[in-house]
Amino acid sequence: MLNKNKLSALSLLIVSPFAASATDVLVVTTPSSSDSYTATTTSSATKNETQIMKIPQTVNVVTKTQIENRAAETVVDALRYTPGVVTEYRGDSNRNDEVFSRGFDYANKILDGIPFGGNASSSMGTTEPWFLDRIEMIKGPASVQYGQISPGGVIAMTSKKPTAQSINKIQLRVGNRNKTEGFFDLGGKLTDDGNILYRLNGLAKKKDTQVRDYEEEKYAIAPAISFLNEDTTFTLLAYLQNSPKNGYRNFLPKVGTLESTPEGKIPQDFNISNPDYNISKQKQHSIGYEFEHNFSDKISLVQKARYAEIDEKYNYLVFNTLANEAKNYPYVLKRMAQREKTKLNTFGVDTHLNFDINNGGLYQTLLVGVDYKWTKEDKQFWRDRSGNYDIDWRNPQYQKIDESKQTLFTDQLQKSDQIGIYIQDQIEWNNWNLLASTRYDWIEVKTIDRTISDRSQQNDGKLTGLVGLLYSFDNGISPYISYSTSFEPNLATNRKPESKPFDPKTAKQTEIGIKYLTPDQKTLATLSLYHIEQKNIPKYDSELGYMTLIGKGESKGVEAQINSKLTDKFAVTAAYSYTKTKVLETSNSAEKGKEFPRIPKNMASVWGQYEENSGMLNGLKAGAGVRYIGSSKAGADNSFSVPGVTLYDAMVGYELANISPSLKGATIQLNVNNLMDKHYVSSCGMSDACFYGIGRTGTVTFDYAW
Repeated sequence: MLNKNKLSALSLLIVSPFAASATDVLVVTTPSSSDSYTATTTSSATKNETQIMKIPQTVNVVTKTQIENRAAETVVDALRYTPGVVTEYRGDSNRNDEVFSRGFDYANKILDGIPFGGNASSSMGTTEPWFLDRIEMIKGPASVQYGQISPGGVIAMTSKKPTAQSINKIQLRVGNRNKTEGFFDLGGKLTDDGNILYRLNGLAKKKDTQVRDYEEEKYAIAPAISFLNEDTTFTLLAYLQNSPKNGYRNFLPKVGTLESTPEGKIPQDFNISNPDYNISKQKQHSIGYEFEHNFSDKISLVQKARYAEIDEKYNYLVFNTLANEAKNYPYVLKRMAQREKTKLNTFGVDTHLNFDINNGGLYQTLLVGVDYKWTKEDKQFWRDRSGNYDIDWRNPQYQKIDESKQTLFTDQLQKSDQIGIYIQDQIEWNNWNLLASTRYDWIEVKTIDRTISDRSQQNDGKLTGLVGLLYSFDNGISPYISYSTSFEPNLATNRKPESKPFDPKTAKQTEIGIKYLTPDQKTLATLSLYHIEQKNIPKYDSELGYMTLIGKGESKGVEAQINSKLTDKFAVTAAYSYTKTKVLETSNSAEKGKEFPRIPKNMASVWGQYEENSGMLNGLKAGAGVRYIGSSKAGADNSFSVPGVTLYDAMVGYELANISPSLKGATIQLNVNNLMDKHYVSSCGMSDACFYGIGRTGTVTFDYAW
């Protein structure tokens, strides 16, 4: 168990901010806006507002303006033009906002400074871009900021907050696949003196998925209220989301998707499950707050906390393998009937003190903090492997599902407690910027396997850190070097009988790079080279029938990006990444030296946008983008490759007030993604796990603000 000293620290962590300012009126501040095209600051990489040019690591920011111009439907969509990030590897399926970063899965999610969606290896839940002010990708190991983290990086999301500026906006969107969506965003002052502010966002959306007989339907609302005075801020945030139809998750064989058959390929909209059996539901609820008190202009206290629940239920048939009888191959697919229920409860709280120190030209920002995270995941999983559900994709005939034949494979309750203490020092002297931080985490995981009436406990502790040095030349160029580490508990329970829990996965990264910011701060260019090595990777051994801990892998790469508002009328985003992964240690000699599956070695993208603000075309904007996703390996033995693909996107919009003054505040915008309707395979994990990419999608968005 976590000892009494740690629990005492937790108690102090929870109550200290309120004790610090018991006599003050509660207050809330609004973070800096992301209405600009090029972001120059980050609050996620260092837990305080810091110029990106002074941070010796890669931080890619997607601003609200970029999200709106590309009409991003999901967080994954918004990251399409970010270097080193593999999005939509499952095609049109996006139940949980999953992405690969720098070769590793899955990038963890952070919402308003608190981990979102479960443990390090979990990626449950989605966040709608409509509710976000910005999205940041903090590249590489980030355990020193957030604890147990994947070495590829984290997705750091910032919610829209109350603002003193009045906000009144509605949006309607329609598109192909019967897409119909409605949004609203309201905010402003609740009192004349501006000491109480509010924000209320909501949406309702419905569409057909790319797969026949599957729909997505979602309703969400996010109220927030802020209390402000001179020294203290307090914001209360809530979120309610109901997705009665949450899409699909499935895969198909290589033969029929990547490779053609004598009768062509499997249709892109083929539903391998049963329409009358499909259930896909998800509910998300959360409530939290952000608190900040300034003791002086040099010392401040910040606390953020959130409690959240995610409840999921899925019924589906999953592809298993191709029928090998000569008369059926390769048209008959063997399926397994499955259903699963998962309920995730999480609570996180982070408290830190900030000290701004000026020692005769040496400027120092010292941050000392402690955070706590609690999760409880209750999961049941049933499967029928009888082989009674074969289907011919040329002429699908769906059999009735008998749930009584399904065996309970997983019935597990897992609880975890994590406490981390950390210290971070940012030192600026002349043109030098030093960032040094260290953190120690204690984590306790208790697992109850109800299928065999087994209880187990796992305790891990790890020291992680980051150190980086950057030099800012007067001409705007800033080279840097950094070293960072991370860890993730290995929570696999399918181990050798009576064996002890696995050691945590650990990783280390060395990164060198260079940044350039123009004097007008409208162009930011970054270039980085990195090397990540991770060890203690678990791997399933099919001969032994359980997981073994002998894996080690690395990722080396180059990433480049430029965000620029070149003129008042023209803006551009361009990115390139080269990612070379390699398995260093494994139990299977055939896999040693091979690349990680599903990771393209080369990716490149460019988005250009023109906006006219005078003359006959006043109010017109147009944009176009190109995305190249290079070839990737499939299977742990790299037995085949998935070809690369080039996709085109386009946008055109117009301010309707230029037609009639009565339409002031109204705009209309057309977006088309995969303009040429390219049919392609987005990735293959192995020969029986391939995914079709997303076909052409088009939307028309009508905005009205007053």
